[in-house]
Amino acid sequence: MAFNVDLNLSEFNKVPDRFNNGEKLAVNQAMTEMQQFVPKRSNALRQSATLNVSGHSVVYHTPYAKAQFYGMINGHKVKHYTTPGTSRRWDLRVKGDSQKMGNIEHAFIEGSKL
Repeated sequence: MAFNVDLNLSEFNKVPDRFNNGEKLAVNQAMTEMQQFVPKRSNALRQSATLNVSGHSVVYHTPYAKAQFYGMINGHKVKHYTTPGTSRRWDLRVKGDSQKMGNIEHAFIEGSKL
């Protein structure tokens, strides 16, 4: 009994690029999904969101972004957010929503052409 194995590795070289493209699209989708949970008073924090240079994370470019994200200002916990439905750690709100995570997963699959 004999069999022939045809191993085509031409697509193998494209895997890292496809993965990076999928990751960028997933991070972009995550940024979109998080927008509704980001505190909004003047909309400056929401509008400052961008992908970093490599496209692997979301960056907020306002001086108070870190304090809003962690919910601590000068060592005191933030208890009142002006916009209903917003709070600290908006990334965890998306992580807990299976529909939003499904959208992010779908963006990764589409971007990496799996």
